[in-house]
Amino acid sequence: MKNILTSLAIIILISSFNNSKADEKDKFLLKKIKSLGDIHSVQNTECDLCGCYFGIEPNYSLNSVGLRYSYFKFASDPVAVANPNVDHETSPTGDNEIYSKIELVAKYNVNQKLRLILTVPYKLNDINGSRIRDIGDVLLMGQYLVYSTEMSLKNESKYRQRVYLGGGVKAPTGAFNKQLVYGVTEPHFQPGTGAFDFLVSGTYFGKYKDFGFNADASYSMATTNKNEYRFANRLNMAAAIFYQIPVGETGVLPHTGVYYESAGMDKQGDLEVDDSGGNVLFLTGGLDIYFSSFAFNLDYQYPLNNKLNGDQTENKFRVITGLSYYFGM
Repeated sequence: MKNILTSLAIIILISSFNNSKADEKDKFLLKKIKSLGDIHSVQNTECDLCGCYFGIEPNYSLNSVGLRYSYFKFASDPVAVANPNVDHETSPTGDNEIYSKIELVAKYNVNQKLRLILTVPYKLNDINGSRIRDIGDVLLMGQYLVYSTEMSLKNESKYRQRVYLGGGVKAPTGAFNKQLVYGVTEPHFQPGTGAFDFLVSGTYFGKYKDFGFNADASYSMATTNKNEYRFANRLNMAAAIFYQIPVGETGVLPHTGVYYESAGMDKQGDLEVDDSGGNVLFLTGGLDIYFSSFAFNLDYQYPLNNKLNGDQTENKFRVITGLSYYFGM
């Protein structure tokens, strides 16, 4: 009898040990799912001639801080201008504009549903060889999680989705009266707008196994600055599909989609500014790589259709890249 009891005790001990290992394995798998499987789109809006950036962000539930660099190229074809003082056309000339910025981007999760996103830009604009460098307008966004599919091992193979709604304010912290060497500078060349903007936004994210889809939309409402200039209200929308590729401890996320931006005409006092506003449709593609607490993002945007009002320099391409560090709530 004593031998039987001893054998039973050994069997129970081994069974408990195996169950403990199974629980630890489940916890590890769930942790891996949360760190590599929950990829969410976050929107950050910073306008340059009807422009903003949407991107896919890993580790959405963590706080983060990072740097982002954007390079927007605008150009017009060279045109020969007739000069009545000479008997031939002058050399062809064209516009060449580059709008670059370095942004400090910080995200803070107030709780599991509410998060705040702060963007502080430094602008580096190059207009036909003349440079403007200064701080841009600071943007503060708040987003609230209105719906989320519960995360567990049981529904990892099912379709999961998440919806955010939010709003924000862009403060006039940037310079808006800087001058180039030839005098008065056009308002869109300025690092800042000189006025408050108010924004509303929405984000949808869905994922089935390693495939995902996200869509973003925002609408910004401008106010008038001290120069009696008011930038037009702007609508920005983006949609993308992505595929998640685990490579050891590294996650690789290629994505492609479309991005659309539209704006009405600016106003100087009560008069509409002729060469302002319009809409552009971009084809987008990029790659996100995330490892441990870091993420690297690269996105390329190519214009499929430029419909700008009046005589405006056209979009040629855009490149956005960034590096982020994630830490606990």
